[in-house]
Amino acid sequence: MNRGFIDALCLSVAVALLAGCGGSQPPIGAPGVMPQSRASALRTWKGTGRSDETIMYLAVESPAVVQMERYSDGKKLARLQGLTAPDGVCSDSQGNVFATDPTENNVKEYSHGGTVPIVTLDDSGYTPIDCSYDPTTRNLAVANWTASGTGSVAVYANEQGAPTYYPYVSEIFSCSYDNKGNLFVIGEVGSSLFAELRRGNKTFTNLSLPISSIHNVHWDGTQIALSGGYDPFTGAIYRIRMHGSTVKVTGTTRLQWPGHKVILADFFVDSGTVVAAFGSFLGYWNYPEGGSLIKHQKYHTTASITVSYPSK
Repeated sequence: MNRGFIDALCLSVAVALLAGCGGSQPPIGAPGVMPQSRASALRTWKGTGRSDETIMYLAVESPAVVQMERYSDGKKLARLQGLTAPDGVCSDSQGNVFATDPTENNVKEYSHGGTVPIVTLDDSGYTPIDCSYDPTTRNLAVANWTASGTGSVAVYANEQGAPTYYPYVSEIFSCSYDNKGNLFVIGEVGSSLFAELRRGNKTFTNLSLPISSIHNVHWDGTQIALSGGYDPFTGAIYRIRMHGSTVKVTGTTRLQWPGHKVILADFFVDSGTVVAAFGSFLGYWNYPEGGSLIKHQKYHTTASITVSYPSK
């Protein structure tokens, strides 16, 4: 999600190599589940809210944390523990939340409302940036970045075990499943490559995109949606459909806030509302209508957003 992280990571990797930092890593393909006590996650509810509440999770850059807040009124609840430099967050249909931890080369899972990780998924050899859950298969996809060579998407079957790697370009910074198990990714900072891993396939198909400078991809509940474009004062979300390898824009949601540059860092669509992060603000607009801002709150610079619903 966070393009700025990728630039900073290049420098940190170089420094680490010169200094001889970093211990030995488990081999790629090693078992990826390191279970911790799920009971310990349940006790962390004390003082954070109720387990039947909808919670928004925000991966912010400074300080580098994942902040939980009550979705209904924005009340801050707690921060996720056990993360070094979180970048991307996503949630599954049971309310569990996943946070990519690029500097640790892993992805941590948290129960709905819990603050300590219940599972750690190993992604050694890669830098996990973003993630997406597929409700049709219960698989978890993780978008990877690598300092050299070929990047990949790691897919964890049933959110566990050693992943299957699907190679693509070296920089993959956003990913999302649609409602049919097809996975869409954005790659290569500056060129915005857009590709699809169709369900059952083993290789990505590059898609012809009529939009410049796309930032993030999400399933909005009906269609695949992309944020991007060049208008500096009006954030835009483009709803798209595929015709073979060609992308057709079927609608555009323009997010307006006069006097402010609404250049989206990330967004999340929930029941007719889109929450979008830009600069040091979070804004709320009607979706897909867009238009005028409904409300906003001052916030840390946010790299990624997800909303977790209580398990039914």
